[in-house]
Amino acid sequence: MSTPLDNPEMPVTATQVETWLTTMNQKRFALYARTKEPHVQAVVFWEAADLLSEAIEEVRVISAALREQSDVLLHRASALREHANELGQRPTGPQKERRT
Repeated sequence: MSTPLDNPEMPVTATQVETWLTTMNQKRFALYARTKEPHVQAVVFWEAADLLSEAIEEVRVISAALREQSDVLLHRASALREHANELGQRPTGPQKERRT
């Protein structure tokens, strides 16, 4: 199965994750059905191990992509906060002297 992130620049969507989980479940159920056949149990065990390895790799890729997206958003938020502070310090019009 290919990674749900065909384009690492695009954010991971809930739909992509849901599709991936559905695919993994279908593969798991197919393996479970085969455990009823006594002569293929060892083969099914190794296929299950491969499926687990594939799932771990997918989770690693998704986690890295989410971490990268989080870093980008953190940087953007910081830049926006700095810009907002600069705007807040600008005079908005003619200043009148206040009498105290």
